[in-house]
Amino acid sequence: MSLQQDGVQQLPANVSNPSLKTVPVSIWMNGRATAPEQATVSIFDRGYLYGDGVFDTIAAWEGRIIWLEEHIDRFLAGCDRLQIPVPYSRNELIEAVHQTFDRYEGNNGRIRVSASRGIGGTAIYDQIETGPTVVIWVKPLELYPERFYRVGMRLKSFTTERHEAAVKHLSFLVSVACMMDARREGFDDAFFVDTDGNVSEGATFNIFSVYGNQVTTPARKILNGVTRAKVLDLIRQTQHQVNIEDLPLTRLLEADEVFITGSTKKIVPVSEIDGHTIGRGIVGTVTRELTQMFNDQYF
Repeated sequence: MSLQQDGVQQLPANVSNPSLKTVPVSIWMNGRATAPEQATVSIFDRGYLYGDGVFDTIAAWEGRIIWLEEHIDRFLAGCDRLQIPVPYSRNELIEAVHQTFDRYEGNNGRIRVSASRGIGGTAIYDQIETGPTVVIWVKPLELYPERFYRVGMRLKSFTTERHEAAVKHLSFLVSVACMMDARREGFDDAFFVDTDGNVSEGATFNIFSVYGNQVTTPARKILNGVTRAKVLDLIRQTQHQVNIEDLPLTRLLEADEVFITGSTKKIVPVSEIDGHTIGRGIVGTVTRELTQMFNDQYF
């Protein structure tokens, strides 16, 4: 695999998208470092036409890429599930991420690895004319507001679910639509409940609830979060009992504490769901304990 070293980290002034004019960015596309103005995708790419692809998002904190191998493994598993033949090995992708981050002008970054099926005809059943389009980019890491960690988030539930939830595929319309509706109604973010009334996952996060000495997280219809797995490992190091099982929304509302996890979020407390105060409406003791353990062991 040929990796050129002449990537451009900042968009030139004549690029039309104002949101990217001054944002540092490093891009790798189809095997080589690529300047932002050259990193383009065909309108006939299946990722653009149908959301036919897979991605993963990785955080870099203070110059360190967090759990890169676990994210690449999940990415490749998703590509296998959707039968997208990524033309790079696991080690080649890991090296490409490192090189792309090395060219980035910053210590904290949001890294995205994606693969679409490639360019084909406009009908779903048309043959693919090229190999997959594989892109890695690094941009500044946008964090939640500090108040979320200090006083907790306000979440809104929606009865819906993502198709192929176990795969982080490019079709994230359900998450986008629910998040927009939640924020329009004054909430901070959204999560999903299936037609049986069981909580699955958030728009971009996993969910945990606390009942006394027990910590529960949904078992089905979820993306198996990398950060979720790390938090489960931490809970098993404590005296708290772990329950991975169906979690009805009615039971979630009765929790002493609720928190969410995500690769670019860490652990975030939840103070309110659907207008209902969780516990005492403050950051709970178990959430604080796990947050401290998480920061001590991983950051």
